[in-house]
Amino acid sequence: MDLIAIQPLWQEMYISIQAHVSVARTIASELAARLEFPKKKVADIVLSVSEMAQNHVTHHTISGKLRFFGQHYGDCTIMRISSLDMGPGIPRLRKALQDGHSSSNGLGSGLGCIKRISDRFAICSGKFGDFPCPDLLNDELESVTMVSAEFYSGDKDFLEYPVDFSYIIRPATGELYSGDGFYFNAEGAVQSMVVIDALGHGKEAAESVAICLETLRRMPANANPLDLLLEVGRALVHFRGIAAHALRIDTASHVVDAAAVGNVNQYLYLDGRPVKVEGHSGVLGPVISRSGILQARFENFDSVLGIISTDGIGKVPRLRVSQSETSISSLLWTEYLFSCCNMGQVPADDATLVVWKWPT
Repeated sequence: MDLIAIQPLWQEMYISIQAHVSVARTIASELAARLEFPKKKVADIVLSVSEMAQNHVTHHTISGKLRFFGQHYGDCTIMRISSLDMGPGIPRLRKALQDGHSSSNGLGSGLGCIKRISDRFAICSGKFGDFPCPDLLNDELESVTMVSAEFYSGDKDFLEYPVDFSYIIRPATGELYSGDGFYFNAEGAVQSMVVIDALGHGKEAAESVAICLETLRRMPANANPLDLLLEVGRALVHFRGIAAHALRIDTASHVVDAAAVGNVNQYLYLDGRPVKVEGHSGVLGPVISRSGILQARFENFDSVLGIISTDGIGKVPRLRVSQSETSISSLLWTEYLFSCCNMGQVPADDATLVVWKWPT
């Protein structure tokens, strides 16, 4: 297995002066090239970054920054660029999204251009209006603006998955390898997801994650979550152990099945009602025990928002009922929650955050 090829790529930078725009373009180009995107996609990615970065400079945003995330996943490659700031906000957002409208003097045609050339796009600004942002920290984030654009290369079409989901993996500072991983697959109305947190850091932890992903990809998408974890445990007998949470989401039957072991954190908001899913203490690997894996089933709900995170994320804020019922894209939930959980923290541990919601 090529451990380097499957590692998540991650970078953040603040944007405040014109010179930062060129730096952001270079980062985007280098990351897209490392992910082996075709030249046309690389050009689209760099153009999107130029527009986002120039917006920060032109409008003198508060704490404006760009976040880059990319990863090879099976036959698909993902790259996401997100722009975040604390103001002054976009008062006429619908007009700003019209292709050809640009107030930043960027190289393209503004936000409408980014929306058109990206494979997946989400935006919010302020707490009210047509595109409100999540509201977790009350008045402090009244003017927050977030823009997120994803680009895909390969056979997979994420837009056809039955649930709206987004994820981000940030390797620990200074580490070449990540000991966190995320698996997802779908078959019809059923989608499976597994979040993996290997013990420790570095190459050995990454090897355990790679073994997990290889094992899971041989399993059917509608497999029972318990069977997924048991099979992973068997494959890891001679490797470093892991903590893991697995889900099977059946959107046709309105049923969520869960299996969990270890200290991965998970909340489900069923029709706005929070339910914490806690795995039993322990790890999968050298010792395999069916009784050591928590199992749970959730049904009879109309909507669900799920948040799964490894311990490198920090504390995920508890959401209000009204927030979990919004139509905000999982892309924005992921970027917003990641920022809230990591304020002032030194990223000394691998961190993974997954947000999913249904209906989409």
